[in-house]
Amino acid sequence: MIDGDAEFTIFTLSSMGRGFFLESLRGLAFLLLNSLNPIRMARTIVLFFWDYILNLIKQLLALFSERSHLTFNFVSPFLTALSDLLFREIQTSACIRDINRGVPAIYTTYYSYDEVAHHFGPSSAEAFNVLRRLDRQIERIDRIRKRCPLREYDLYILSDHGLTPSIPFRHLYGCTLEEYILKQIEALPSGEFEKRFDIVIKCSGSMAHIYFNIASHQMNLSEVKALFPNLLDKLVEHEGIGLVVGREGEEMVIMAKGGRLKWKDGVKLYGENPLSSLEEPDLAVEQLRRLSSFPHSGDLILFGGWCEDEKLVCFEEQISSHGGLGGQQDYPFIMYPKEMEIEFEKITNAKELYPFFIAYSFFPKPLLSQIKSHLSEIQVSSLQ
Repeated sequence: MIDGDAEFTIFTLSSMGRGFFLESLRGLAFLLLNSLNPIRMARTIVLFFWDYILNLIKQLLALFSERSHLTFNFVSPFLTALSDLLFREIQTSACIRDINRGVPAIYTTYYSYDEVAHHFGPSSAEAFNVLRRLDRQIERIDRIRKRCPLREYDLYILSDHGLTPSIPFRHLYGCTLEEYILKQIEALPSGEFEKRFDIVIKCSGSMAHIYFNIASHQMNLSEVKALFPNLLDKLVEHEGIGLVVGREGEEMVIMAKGGRLKWKDGVKLYGENPLSSLEEPDLAVEQLRRLSSFPHSGDLILFGGWCEDEKLVCFEEQISSHGGLGGQQDYPFIMYPKEMEIEFEKITNAKELYPFFIAYSFFPKPLLSQIKSHLSEIQVSSLQ
């Protein structure tokens, strides 16, 4: 999504638009360049349509399995084939060309596993097949970078999150989260009818932002309560909603069935700690505090609850999700050269990796071993 001020980008959202017309076409340019090899191009096209048909069949068969709660559509198989084959080939080719050009730093994101895991599960045969294909792409890059005569490259493989098995809210309760919320405010007096249509709900995995487009500022919980008297109680009491996060002035409030947590200059608990079921509740408080402080965060932020089979309630049509709290989604990974003995377990935010990676631009490689000793001393107030 973000280009990081890279001089050359392809398929990056921040580089697409009126001011970046040429950058928007670079992905197509790489596709045309690959077409100069007719055999590879023909193979890619055939495999693309084969993958699309195969994914359609798999999705159809899933309707009669334990994944029957997922809706059948023609878009998801297309996106899977696009990311797992076409984009994958272009990305790998672009990396190899940059290595041969001696570009100082190269970064690419393969997201086909994420797309497939959302619909088939992180440990499914379909997801592992995608990982094997990605392994072969990384092997190609690794082989080329070892032979590069222009400069010495190190290879790092990392993820930005994990995935937690989940079940859609709609499958459990017969309606989407948006439908449920609108239903709770249908009893408003006729004079306030228009308020129902001023609510915007944006879901991402097991997290949802609710915007009450009535005031220009982020609304306090007391204001939400005054406008929609029963809504907060209905949300907190619902089994599919684990946490409701809001604000009251400068205070962040986290609400759950058993208790509330308030944070301003420190944590104050009322009843049970709503984050006690998480492996790292203190870290979760910091993450939620940062999230709720963003100017474009919702007036309310909801997080899915947990089912008895340890699956997370998801507000989208996914059987594994990320973007919320709890489970393996909280834990990304990083693979790095063994000589770089960095204490990554102390890092809780991607920003804390910046001092290490930026050192490649300014220091000879032998000095990196000295720089890594200082990373553990760096305190970053904003957490992931």
